[in-house]
Amino acid sequence: MSYRTVVQGLRINADKIIPEDVLLDSSFEEVPIAAAAGIPLFVKKLKALSVCTDNRYIICRMMSEPKTGLAEMHWQYGGRFNLAPQVLIARTDSIPFTRKDWKVLDQFEMEMLNDGPRKDWKV
Repeated sequence: MSYRTVVQGLRINADKIIPEDVLLDSSFEEVPIAAAAGIPLFVKKLKALSVCTDNRYIICRMMSEPKTGLAEMHWQYGGRFNLAPQVLIARTDSIPFTRKDWKVLDQFEMEMLNDGPRKDWKV
């Protein structure tokens, strides 16, 4: 992604989902579970740390790899790991990404991973 455009997306702060206009640029990385579903969804870590009292960082689950159901180590937070940064998340096709979209994608992920790790990358 080599362009800069503003789209409606979300800020994730621990377990809080906040609507926000997001400036997409080349520093965003693909969300694996969304890619498996054919959704061009990208995420960017921010410098600000999440404000969390119970170590619930929902971005860890969203960044899980479809094959394993686990996020890569640089997306692991809470417990013995550091505090999670706040993140921005948005689609690169200019379609708004809302709280409802987050919920649907999260439900899809839970259904998909309910049977354990997958053999195939695509669903």
